[in-house]
Amino acid sequence: MGWYFAYGSNMNPARMQGRGLQVSEALPGHLSGYALCFNKRAVDRAPGRAYANIRYERDGVVEGVLYRLAGLDEITKLDPFEGTPIYYSRERLPIVTAHG
Repeated sequence: MGWYFAYGSNMNPARMQGRGLQVSEALPGHLSGYALCFNKRAVDRAPGRAYANIRYERDGVVEGVLYRLAGLDEITKLDPFEGTPIYYSRERLPIVTAHG
């Protein structure tokens, strides 16, 4: 079992299900010290179009969803959609939920 913190369009559970993720729980959560930004150029390079990303910002907060995945390997199902490791990387960061 593993956890995945989603922000932006990945907060939509239907999107995650469509990508094949098996999720056993979803909790609202936030990541302190970062801010949501849209600085990832779209693959088709369309003007005015960008993808969500997070960046360090001392007093920032990113709201999102913390998904409990059915297994540790579930996260790899996102790689073709997210472009990991070229366009996005996986990081271990502390996420705060109502449970701590």
